[in-house]
Order: sequence, then C-alpha cells, then structure tokens
Amino acid sequence: MQKNAINLFIFNIVNTLAQFLIVIILSHNLEKSDYATFRQLFLPFEMIAPILGIGLSSSIFYFYSRFTEKSKLLQVCLLLLAIACLLFQISLNVGIDQLLSQHLNNPDLKNYLSILGLFSFFSLANTVLYSYFILEDKVKYSILINSLANLVLVTCVYIFSVKFPNLSAVIYIRVIIYGVIMLAMLTSSSLFKDKYLSFRELKSDCIKVCKGSLPIGLSLFIGALSFQIDKLLVSNLSSPERYAVYINGAFEVPLIAVITTSISGASFGLFSVYCKDKNFSAAIDLFRKIIVVSSLIIFPCFFYLFIEAKAVITVLFGEGYQESYIVFRIYLFLLTIRVIQYGNVLIALGKSNILLVRSIIELILSLILSIVFFKIFDINGVALGVVTSVLLWTVPYNLYIIKKGFNSTINSIIPFRPIIKVVACCLIATVFCVILHYFIIPIDTKILQLILTSSVFFGVYFCSVYFSKFIAIDLKSKYKIKLLW
Repeated sequence: MQKNAINLFIFNIVNTLAQFLIVIILSHNLEKSDYATFRQLFLPFEMIAPILGIGLSSSIFYFYSRFTEKSKLLQVCLLLLAIACLLFQISLNVGIDQLLSQHLNNPDLKNYLSILGLFSFFSLANTVLYSYFILEDKVKYSILINSLANLVLVTCVYIFSVKFPNLSAVIYIRVIIYGVIMLAMLTSSSLFKDKYLSFRELKSDCIKVCKGSLPIGLSLFIGALSFQIDKLLVSNLSSPERYAVYINGAFEVPLIAVITTSISGASFGLFSVYCKDKNFSAAIDLFRKIIVVSSLIIFPCFFYLFIEAKAVITVLFGEGYQESYIVFRIYLFLLTIRVIQYGNVLIALGKSNILLVRSIIELILSLILSIVFFKIFDINGVALGVVTSVLLWTVPYNLYIIKKGFNSTINSIIPFRPIIKVVACCLIATVFCVILHYFIIPIDTKILQLILTSSVFFGVYFCSVYFSKFIAIDLKSKYKIKLLW
C-alpha cells in the first residue's frame, strides 16, 4: 500500500498543483469579472460530475475483480460516460445555458457553455482511466502523461493571461489539453483487447455496471451539490466580483487534497478485501493507522494556515483578494475531518445507499444554514453554513455507521490518544509561531513572513513529534522516516 500511496501522491500533486497554479496566475492577471467567468463556467460541471460519471471512477474498483476481460469494463465505463455527457450537452443547447447564465448573474457564460459537455467527457474519462491504470499498475505512465500535459497547460495559461490576455484562449486550451490527456491514456490502455461479440452482452454489462454505480454516483452528486451549494448561493445572491472574492477563500488546501486522495486510492482495495472477508480487526487496524498518519500531516497544516491565513491568501491571489482570508479560515475547519477515510470504508462495507441518505440531509442542512448565516454575516456566513452542516451532521453520522459496520465502538476505531498527542505538538509549535510573528520581528513582506514562520512552526512541530516518540529517523530505511505508533 505504501508504494501505491507514494505513486498516487506524485500523480495527484502534479494534477492538483497544476490546477492551483492556473487559478493563481489567472487571479493575479485577469479582471475580477473575467476571473469569475472562468471559475463559474466549470461550476455546473463540478456539481453534476458525480451524476454524469455515476461514480464510475470509484465503482470500477468493485467491478474490476468481477470482470474476467478487463478491457470490456473500461469500454462499458467510457460508453456510459459518452451517453451521459451527450445528454448533458443537449440539455445545455436547448436552453439550460440561458438559465445558468441568468442564475449565476453572468451573461458572459453563454459564450462558453457550448463546450462544457465535451470538457465533461474528457475530464470524467480521465478520472476513470486513472482508476483503471491504478488497477493495471500503470500509475507511472499516468504521472508521465499528466506531468507533460500540465506543464504545457500552465505555460499556455501564462501566455494567454500575461503576455497576450485572452480568456477564450485560456478556456479552449484547457479543454484541448484534457482531450489530449485522454487520447494519450487510451493509447496504452488496450481498450479493445477484448471485443464484445453481441449487443446483448454489451447491454447486459452496461446495465450491471450502471446499477452498481448509480447509488454511489447519486450520493456523490448530492455530496458535491451540498459542497458547492455555497458557490451557487454566492453567485445568485451577489455579483461576479464578490463571487471571485469568495471562491478564492473557499478551497481545500491542494497538498491536503493530494495526501487524502493518495491514501484513499491506495487503501480502498485493502478495505474492500478485509470487509468482504469479514476481517474487521484488520480493517480497524488499517483505519486507525490511516487516521494517525493523516493527522500527523493534516493537523499541523490546519494550525499553521489558520494563523497565517491572511498572508497566505495575499501571496497566492494578490491584495485584491485579501478579504478572502475569512472564508479561507472557515473552510480550514474541514481539514480536521480529512484524517478519516469515510467514503471508502462505507463503500467497502456495502453501505453505499446510506451515503445517499447522509448526503441528502447534508444538502438540506447546508442550504438552510447558508441562507440563514448569509443574512447575518454576508458571504462569510455562506461558508459557515456549509462547514457547520458537515461538522455537526455528516461526521457524527459517518462514524456511527462505520462503528456499526465494524461491530465495534467509537473508542476502538478512533485513536483518540495519538490524536491528542499530535494536537499537543501542534499547540507547542503554534505558541512559538505566534511569539515570533507578533512580538519579535513584524515583517511587511508577506512571502518572507511565511518563509520564516513556517520554518519555525514546522521545525518545532517536527521536534515535538520526534521527542514524543511518534516517529523515528532511520537512514537505512527506504523511506527514512518510520512511524512508531
């Protein structure tokens, strides 16, 4: 699992950092209205992607062992995606594009929505191919393709936002690069290694995969909708310029997303095997170990970023988006729950239908709380509504179902003692950072401030963790740092 996690970490960090660099480049060089148009254009796709993809990038792990001829599974997945994205594009062409432009308060969107269906197919096909390549042990090939493609994409975005500013060129190039990635992946996927001999067989497999994936897709769709409902509300209740301010604070830290996605992808297969064999003791041990490893990385990031939120936002997006730091701080509280792999465990336990119920209630709570808090705190209240619904409903419900699935107790599946020790180490580092930042050398240059405070914070944190005997340094080991817990 460790090898797969490292490969997936490299793969995910290449993609995530490339997309984040694009956002940084555009926010620094485009007018707020144009920047908002770019971000709003892909918002409908981000919301509807799980239902278009019907959870295939996750369910392919389940079906892979159940298909004797593996390439047929890939053919079925891509066919289902093509049908879904075609229907999506047709709906846009018959008037949905007009409604989207009106409800997002941005008439410029109409100029670009005609390519959203094609982009959706390229993007979703790539996610399915990535999952398929994990199962085929071709992650290194995925890393190579995506590294080259993202380098070209970032370069083109820089050229057409700095040297020759052109929003249309930025958008179309992004779509083209995604298409190139898909074609490159397909060439080494052996897509037609196994051929369907009859339409009846193809239809049967499509129905089987669709039935198995749809509950996952629906739950992911509702989850995405509840996660994106704040962006919709801000778009509808304010101007594109205010939306640009909000969206630059309402994001998950790229490194954290990369880490959690990598661990998730590497551990999903093991959880599936353990739960299928009813080996719950092994599943609990893996569950606890993932929490400890994740908390060692995620918790210090939360504490440091919370302290330096204003400087981080200013450095990333510029002085014009300084106000975004409040939304950023609110969203940071979602980091604290990323140490647990909820979705994978629930799917492995066969609880995918429960995911749907949970997500629907989360969506309703997010919507109600976001509207109420918007009346009180403006756009900052919208973020508060989303985070509150996740922390007060989603997390406790997930843990309750996982506890029942493992036939265990909360105390046995959550390693509270190690988590408290990690938090203590973070607090020690926080004290040093606050003293340095506020009482010793106030610094006007934000980048220099971040370099200095991060060096002190993470240096003290690493020492605290080391002397707490959480980790050991073993230079003879392949990975140099060994987890002792």
